[in-house]
Amino acid sequence: MISANYRVIRVVSLMVFGVLFVFASSVYADTIYLKDGTMIKGAVKSEDEKTILIETGDTWKRVDKSNIESMIKDAVPAVPAEKQAETNVQAQQSTVATSTRATDLRIKFGSAAKIDTLSESGFPDISVNGEDSSNVQLEVNTVMYGQSSVGLLLSGGLFVRKHSGSSIYQPQNKIDYDAAGFSFGIGMGIKASDHLHFEGKVDFGLGAGNATVTGYTGSTESGAYTSVSFIAGAYVTFSKPGFQLGIELGSQSFNGKFTDNGIYDASVKGSGGTANLVVGYRF
Repeated sequence: MISANYRVIRVVSLMVFGVLFVFASSVYADTIYLKDGTMIKGAVKSEDEKTILIETGDTWKRVDKSNIESMIKDAVPAVPAEKQAETNVQAQQSTVATSTRATDLRIKFGSAAKIDTLSESGFPDISVNGEDSSNVQLEVNTVMYGQSSVGLLLSGGLFVRKHSGSSIYQPQNKIDYDAAGFSFGIGMGIKASDHLHFEGKVDFGLGAGNATVTGYTGSTESGAYTSVSFIAGAYVTFSKPGFQLGIELGSQSFNGKFTDNGIYDASVKGSGGTANLVVGYRF
């Protein structure tokens, strides 16, 4: 009876030990030193009275206990190589995504589209000779590159513009439309290097303006102003944070409304090429 009980206790003890050993080995890495000097590192999965089954990478190996000199359990959980590599990649991606957002504060000086049409309610449209026109713009520009060299561009700012033209028949009669308002744009940025990048965007203008006509004795009142510009630019940044220079070329169309003598609704329209010199600061 004692012998039978002893065998039962021994079997149960071995089962409990085996369960605990398997549980522990699934959490920790194990190092086995053989009597011939060989070291085996992996995760022990099971054992019996004579052998131990250990997982090493993609293979399983059964080791005879009589050949084992000693076995040491590591103090840190075993992390599969694939999981560790995935964690490292995620950390690198997170770092890249955080480090590739660029924000610039810019002031732009340049040209605007010229007036080519004068419209007034009750009268036929009048063609106008375009004259030199100007643009001054303050802008905050952000490009979010993410994990590539191409990123989403968003911008917003303020502008002051003058669109000009003159009468075809009486060139001395000049019309100027002065506008001011807000601008906002969307597009993409392309990073060529840490110091050089390119941008392409659509820029929308929304504000108000009024017309001044040389030699006209009547009065005018301001009205709504809208514009759409397609812009391509190249920018050199000398350091981050630091000074930035750029040049922009594009095309623009606009519609500036006003009231003539408080009675007639009138507007000036135009479209054409634009160019701007950009001076900025990258944060």
